[in-house]
Amino acid sequence: MTHVAFSFARMANEQVIQTIPAEKHDIIPAGFKNSVHWNYGHILIIADHVLGHAPAFEKTVPKEYYHPFAKGSSPLQWTDKVPSIETLQEAAAKQKQAAEKLAAETGGTEKTAPFTLHGQSFQTVDELFSFVAFHEGMHYRTLLHYRNVFLN
Repeated sequence: MTHVAFSFARMANEQVIQTIPAEKHDIIPAGFKNSVHWNYGHILIIADHVLGHAPAFEKTVPKEYYHPFAKGSSPLQWTDKVPSIETLQEAAAKQKQAAEKLAAETGGTEKTAPFTLHGQSFQTVDELFSFVAFHEGMHYRTLLHYRNVFLN
C-alpha cells in the first residue's frame, strides 16, 4: 500500500528539518524562493488538499494555513502571522493519524474524486498517496539542499 511510501517520505522530511538549526528555519538562502518553514507548511497543505479528494479523508489542516503555503507563494509575501513550525508539527501529527485511518478504512483501492495535474488524473486512494509521496520527496531534496547551505 502506498500509504507506507507517504509515511516514509513524511518521516524523512521531518527528520531533515530537525537537523537544521531552528534559527535558520525562516531564512531564504541565496538562489532559493522559500524557507524551511515554508516548505514544511507547503507539504502539509498539499497533502491535505490531495488526500481530501478521498471522501473518507478528514482534513486536518486549518484553511487559514493554505494561503501562506500555497504553490507560488513565498515568505516574502507574508503579511499576517503564520503558524509556527511547532504548530505545523501538531497539524502534521493529526494529518498522519487521518492518513492512517484513510488507509485502514479503504485498503487503498477506493475510488476518489479525481485529482488532476498536468493531464494526469489520480483516482484511487493509493494513487493519491503515491502523488503525495512523490511531492514530499521533491521537497525532501530541497530541504537537504537547505541543510547543506546552512551547515557547510
